[in-house]
Amino acid sequence: MNKQKFWEIDFVMFISMVLLLVFGLVMIYSTTINATTALEGRGAFQLQLIYAVLGLFLYVVFTYVNYRILKPLSIVLYVLTILSLLAVLVIGDARLGARRWINLGFTSLQPSEFAKFSLLIVLCAVMANRSRFASAWHFIGLASVILIPPAVLILVEPDLGTAIVLLVLWFGMLVGIGVPWKHLLLIAVTSVAGGPLMWPRLKPYQQERILIFLDPSRDAKGTGYNVLQALVAIGAGGVFGVGLGQGTQSQYKFLPVRHTDFIFSVIAEELGMVGAVILIALYVVLLWRILHTASRATDNFARFLAIGAFVVIFAQAFINIAMNLNIMPVTGIPLPFISAGGSSLWVTMAMVGLVQGLNLHRDKKVGEVQATINTVGLRKKV
Repeated sequence: MNKQKFWEIDFVMFISMVLLLVFGLVMIYSTTINATTALEGRGAFQLQLIYAVLGLFLYVVFTYVNYRILKPLSIVLYVLTILSLLAVLVIGDARLGARRWINLGFTSLQPSEFAKFSLLIVLCAVMANRSRFASAWHFIGLASVILIPPAVLILVEPDLGTAIVLLVLWFGMLVGIGVPWKHLLLIAVTSVAGGPLMWPRLKPYQQERILIFLDPSRDAKGTGYNVLQALVAIGAGGVFGVGLGQGTQSQYKFLPVRHTDFIFSVIAEELGMVGAVILIALYVVLLWRILHTASRATDNFARFLAIGAFVVIFAQAFINIAMNLNIMPVTGIPLPFISAGGSSLWVTMAMVGLVQGLNLHRDKKVGEVQATINTVGLRKKV
C-alpha cells in the first residue's frame, strides 16, 4: 500500500475504535479482578486481550483487501453461515438453556454473530445489483427471503437478541436504499400489531424477561434480580463514580454477568455519569465517521456496506445500554468493543475495517461527482 493510500485512512475512525477497545479491556479487568470462577469471568481479561489482538488483525485485513471481492463471494458466505447455524443446533454447546456455541477446544465460536456479517454482505450485494430496476416491494420481498433462514435458525437456538439485531439490520438497509417511508411505516405498524401473536411462541424465560421489564420487582430475587442490581449500580455511581475497581455491585459480585451483558452498569458505577458520557461520545464519533464514509462512497455496494455497519453497531450499543437502564427488556446483546467475548468483537472490528477499506479503495474517477450527490442524502429513491 503506497503512502498516498495510507493517508486516506480515516484516523478519527481508527482512534475512536482503539479507544473503545482499550475502554473495554480496562473495564473487563476491573470487573473480573476478584473473579474466582469462569462464570464470574476468571481469565476473561487475558482472553479478551488475545481476542483484541486477533480483532486488530481482522481489522487490518478488511481495511487493505479491496471490498469489491466480497460481492461475488456473498452467496458463499451466506451458505456457510446457514450451514454453521444448522451445525450449532446439532453439535453446539448448551449453556444457560441455549445452544449457541461451537467448541473448538481452544475457544468457542458463536455462528449467530458471524451471521450479522454475512447477512450484511449478501443484502448489500443483492440490493446494489438491483437498486436501479426494482420496485420498493420487490426489495422488501427479496430482503425478507434473505433474512428469514438465518433469523429463524437463530431464534431456535434460542437467541432472541441477535435475531432482533438481524431484523434491525434488514429494516435499516431498506431505509438506506431509499424504500419509501409509507412502505416502512406499514411494515412497522404490521410488526407492532403482530407482536401479540408472537407471545405464545416465546420461551418461558423470554416471556418472563418482558414481564420483568414492565415490573422488575415482580421477581426481585429471581429473574428481576439482574435488572434491579444494574439500576442500583448505575444510581450508586453518581457523577464521577466510586472509582475504578471500587464498585460494590461488581467487586462484591451482587451484579451477575457484569463483564458481558451488564458491563455498562459497572461503567456507570465505577466511572459515573462522566465515564458513561465519554463512552457514548466515542460511539457517536465512530458512527459519525462511518456515515461520513457512506456519504463519500462511489458505488451502491460500498454505500450500503457502510450503512449496514452503522446500523449493526448502533443497534447493539443502543439495545445494550437501554436494557441496562431498564428502558428495554434484557436480551443478552453484547456492548460493542466493551463486553467480553471473541465472536462479537471480531465481527464488529471486521465491519469497521471493511468500512475503513472503503476510503482506501474508492474509485476516484467518479468519486468527485458521486460524493457531491451523496452529501445531499444517503438514500436514493427506488
